[in-house]
Amino acid sequence: MRPRASLATVHRPALALAAALVVLAGCGRLTTEPSISTPAASLAEPMRLARSGETTATLLRCTDLVAGAESAPESLAVAVAAQDEVQGELLRLHPDVVGSGASTFHGRPVIVVLTRREVAGLPARARGRACVQMVVGDVRAQSYYCGTSTGTSKECNAGTLGAIVTDGVRNYWLSNWHVFSDGLATAGTTVVSPGRADAGCGASTVVGTLSRYVTPRFDGSANTVDAAIAAIPAGLSVSAVEAAGSMGYKPSGTSVNPSVGLEVKKVGRATGLTYGTLSVVNATTTVQYASGKAYFTGQLFFTPMCKAGDSGSLIVTQSGNNPVALLFAASTYVTVGTPIAKVYAAIGAHVAN
Repeated sequence: MRPRASLATVHRPALALAAALVVLAGCGRLTTEPSISTPAASLAEPMRLARSGETTATLLRCTDLVAGAESAPESLAVAVAAQDEVQGELLRLHPDVVGSGASTFHGRPVIVVLTRREVAGLPARARGRACVQMVVGDVRAQSYYCGTSTGTSKECNAGTLGAIVTDGVRNYWLSNWHVFSDGLATAGTTVVSPGRADAGCGASTVVGTLSRYVTPRFDGSANTVDAAIAAIPAGLSVSAVEAAGSMGYKPSGTSVNPSVGLEVKKVGRATGLTYGTLSVVNATTTVQYASGKAYFTGQLFFTPMCKAGDSGSLIVTQSGNNPVALLFAASTYVTVGTPIAKVYAAIGAHVAN
């Protein structure tokens, strides 16, 4: 069985972002699962952020750099636009630069340079926008039900059944590709609950049939979604499973657009009900899978909310239970999710009212 790294410590920041920007931690699938003894509250320590005085190297020519702060707050969109222009240059600066994002710092829009560890000499500004550094570590894919343990019948793994979704004709379980397939299962393969890693790698109860999925590419091209759905068989009673994983709430059929500072929660197989904050939008990052490394764009980074085995969890707003993202990856510092609109479009199904 292939081991999966569990999420643990988070460094404390040198500075804090105005919109409560903190280090994120995400979660995914697992083939072996350690016992969980860390209380959920300890998963929300703030991120480590490099001091602006340390980011002295120039990405652009000195004549392109602008000194001083903006005179008035601006829309986060200006940082997203600048980030999109320079993210390729940022990735080439240093091997430990793993991606980029956009957020707010001291009330101003900034480009966030995502690094594996602290890197000296990153640019203070790019395209007229201030740059800050966020250490996110190595982001890895992980996996398990509506908060209940699940997995493919083809592998001893475990992840999370995130929600029940519909295409208007029938209902499906929503999770990740690396939970329901992982390259071993194809359409028509059964998915089980609990995941076989939680059943001693033996047989488990069939709760669905793999229907549609999006397989990440490992050739360096950009990915946007790691998602899969499994048709719920006729006659299967899902009320008990749904209630066991829901921790007292059901997702709303109305999703919301992601915004920095949004307070969220999720229910996962490994850590149950945990809370967090959306810190970075439009993030680019490389995710380590058992199959290799996959490059993702347009992702969301949240404060730590999970451990290995929580992949496939649906991230919703703390107030209203509105879907925000599908959790699929993590590092020791960050929780990574795909905007739910991208997921709905990719799998052709959505949470119903």
